[in-house]
Amino acid sequence: MSGEGTSKEQQFAVVSRRVVFVVGSALLIGGVFAILNDQVVLGIALVVVASLAVMWRGMLTVRRGRRVLADRERARVPDGAVRGADAPAPVEDVVAQLPTRATITPVNSARDRSRLRDSSMTMPR
Repeated sequence: MSGEGTSKEQQFAVVSRRVVFVVGSALLIGGVFAILNDQVVLGIALVVVASLAVMWRGMLTVRRGRRVLADRERARVPDGAVRGADAPAPVEDVVAQLPTRATITPVNSARDRSRLRDSSMTMPR
């Protein structure tokens, strides 16, 4: 798609959207007034024409959206392995730099366990 073709398509989209809105609104209002003035067939015909114009414009929008999606460049997955089996992944590097031993204070006695249990059950005041 060239830049000029795209701008013409965009101009057409804007103009057709406005035309369908204005003409469709006028046809719909005319159809309602025709039905209220006992010209039911004319009123229904005007409402149907307005509905068809709105559906036509909607189909143009859908077609344009599908064309844009089809033209958009898709991500490509490489055929082979990106890195060798020996090369560590960045996550593995980060994990390797973490301290190997965490400091945990073990609870050795029954008194320590009961103190921990009692302190976790009391509510602060």
